[in-house]
Amino acid sequence: MRIDSRRKKYVNMKAQKTLKFLRILFAFIGLLFIVLAITFAIIDYRLGNSAKVYFTMLNPVFLIFFILGVTFFSVGFIMIIYERNSNTKHQMLRENGRKIYAAIEKINLNTSLRVNGKHPYIITCKWTDPATGNTYFFKSPNLWFNPHLIIAERNIDTLLVYIDRDNPKNYFDAAEELEKYTL
Repeated sequence: MRIDSRRKKYVNMKAQKTLKFLRILFAFIGLLFIVLAITFAIIDYRLGNSAKVYFTMLNPVFLIFFILGVTFFSVGFIMIIYERNSNTKHQMLRENGRKIYAAIEKINLNTSLRVNGKHPYIITCKWTDPATGNTYFFKSPNLWFNPHLIIAERNIDTLLVYIDRDNPKNYFDAAEELEKYTL
């Protein structure tokens, strides 16, 4: 079976760009609604001044736009902050974490997420700490390419995982690095 690596790379990049676009879009729409809410509040106030109508923040148009704005902005902002924090955590674990190799247990589709009609894959790995005998399970981040083919073709049975030296439950699964084999 021939693997079209250009198509896989394109699908992966397209999904990542779509998610980034959605984060920014939500924040932008939120800001737009907040600006519209403030605009409606100011227009009412100006009309109210000339007609001696009392200004109220409970104007339904203001409230609708303001609530929508805060909701959209909050979702977009939280997604942007979460992504930034994840990247910082991953970088810190790469630089300061302990490198281990965990056995690949299974590969599943993450059916709770779909971008452009595609579900990402998740790899679950298992590792037993030789010092304590404790067993840990690690899940990869969402992978927007099919890791089955790469793992089978390269006969890979373990994945690199960076763990916090003090708390192995704080980890970063480097399964994304499998993508370099698609090129």
